[in-house]
Parts: sequence; structure tokens; C-alpha cells
Amino acid sequence: MNTIKMDTQPFLDPIENIELKEFFEKVFNEFNNELNWINVNLGYVKDENDSVFDQIEMTWVGIFNNAIIKAFPKEATTLLEYAVYSKKKRKGRADLLVRWRNTYLLFEAKRDNAISTLKILDKSADYKEVVGQIEEYFALEKDFFQREMKEGKTVYLIPIFFGRIYNGKNEDVVAEARKKYSGDPCSFCVLYENNNRNDAVWVYGKIIEPQ
Repeated sequence: MNTIKMDTQPFLDPIENIELKEFFEKVFNEFNNELNWINVNLGYVKDENDSVFDQIEMTWVGIFNNAIIKAFPKEATTLLEYAVYSKKKRKGRADLLVRWRNTYLLFEAKRDNAISTLKILDKSADYKEVVGQIEEYFALEKDFFQREMKEGKTVYLIPIFFGRIYNGKNEDVVAEARKKYSGDPCSFCVLYENNNRNDAVWVYGKIIEPQ
């Protein structure tokens, strides 16, 4: 039976905050479990022409949200696709806000449809677009976040990418990805693969402390 597994342990070296590293370690493990539940219970495992990795951006964010709740059922509160306003006019929808312990994590996602395994690693235009969005949402909600920060809370802005990979993978690709991810703009990455097919997905992103 085809199952989903992490190809390597999540690459989290650039994350210096121990609690934040714990957050991503546990969430990425639960994310793997979620992919396997979906793969089996929603029939992907029986369909040779379909893949659990063929999801739209909103679905990926939903799966990630589920992983957060299961990793921290008593410590995390999440809000998906919530409206952000400026002077009572809606300016957009933030993908995911997480309150975890004394920390707020504001995620903005992008789903990349990569043709080759390494093409997704240099999407600077997409990266700048997502960072611009998340910084705008933070600015519009700045009064709230600054009030929380004055009370001792921490806030992080996190552009996150779900990069669909076709045509398989190998250890050379993993090694090359680690080199590229070890610098800006990425703070974390993890590769999930289907052990019986030539497809995979990268989850990677940047942790930004707002000014």
C-alpha cells in the first residue's frame, strides 16, 4: 500500500527559538499523519491516477491547521481565512492565525506547482508577493498585535509554501534542497513523499519578526 512519509527529519536549523522549533517539529509530524489519513480514508490510496498531493492552497492550509490542532489540542487556537479590514472596508483574507501559548503565528500560504524537483526553490517573485501580503495584513491589524506584544506576547509572520513535486526525488535532491534552504529566505523545510509513486511535496517557509 502506498503511504506518505517524511523523507528526512524537518530542516529547522535556522530556528533559534527552542519553543518555536518544538512547534514545527510536532506540527510537521502530525502533518505527515494527516496526509496518511486522507490518503487512506478518502480513497487516494486506491486511485493510481490521483495523488493526495494534488490539493489547492486552501486545502493545504486546512490540512496544516488540522495538524496544529492535533499537535497541541490544549494549547493552540486557530482562525482560518479571516477577513482583514481597513476603515470598515475589507482588504483581504488572512490564511491562518494561530495563538499558541504566548505566541501569535500569522501564516500566509502559497501553493507551488513545480514541474521539476528543484524549480520551486528559487521562486523569489512568489516569495516577495506572499511576504507583501502578510506584512499588509499585519499592518492593518497592528493595533491588536502591538497591544498583545505590550502584554508579553510574541508575534511572528510566516509565509509558508506547499511545493508540489513531480518526477520523483532522490538523496541528491534532498542534499541540494538543504543547501538552498539553509539561507534566506527559508527558515524551515520538510519533504513528504509517496513511497510507491514518483511524487512528493515540499513544505517550506520563513519566520519573520515584525518591526
